[in-house]
Amino acid sequence: MTLTQAQVQDLQTTVKADLEAGTFSLYGTTPMIHTEKQKKSSKNIWIEVLETTGNITQAVNGAVILLTDRCKITINTPSREALDKLYADVLNILTSSRGYALLKTQDKPLRSKYNKTITIQLKDI
Repeated sequence: MTLTQAQVQDLQTTVKADLEAGTFSLYGTTPMIHTEKQKKSSKNIWIEVLETTGNITQAVNGAVILLTDRCKITINTPSREALDKLYADVLNILTSSRGYALLKTQDKPLRSKYNKTITIQLKDI
């Protein structure tokens, strides 16, 4: 079996494109979406799509059967209200655009900002 480009697509780019194409109806506008670690101010609101990991399942003859890529989406805001709105918008966009499986969430309140991490997996190409 020969893999195609669509089968090994960059998950971060796919998620970023889906988020940018989606409608942030509760928050109002599309926030900055980053796919690389960058220095940011805690006063700003942004979404990061980072840390792609996954497993490759192979057959006995070495052919790739399944790729299970997953990544983390981190929402950063200075207020709890903005975090809740963005979190609901991100969930609405991801559940309506492709076959994403939401695996885990983690809420990390910090001193001057609120941070929520969502681990997702792309089930469907």
